[in-house]
Amino acid sequence: MNSSRRRFNFGVMGLPLASSLTALAACSAKGPPPLTELGELPVNKIASAWQVSMDDAGVGFVPAVAASKIWATDKSGDVVALEPLSGKRQTRFEVDRPLTSG
Repeated sequence: MNSSRRRFNFGVMGLPLASSLTALAACSAKGPPPLTELGELPVNKIASAWQVSMDDAGVGFVPAVAASKIWATDKSGDVVALEPLSGKRQTRFEVDRPLTSG
């Protein structure tokens, strides 16, 4: 009884192994398909719609999107909210202390 159990376990484990080896052999026999020439591909041109300058913007100060506005700040504590489509300033305020990023 003990040996039949071992044989059954081997059969169950052997089936996935045999299938994997067969699939691997089939893949390596064919090799990769030939590459197709793509020719000229259409390229979309990207252009800036608007830009805003922050006086003391430092490395790491990245704009954030919240409440349908783009929020930007600089090291001196100047915070602005911009309208996404036009870049028009909607809100501006200063915080009481210098800001850091990171």
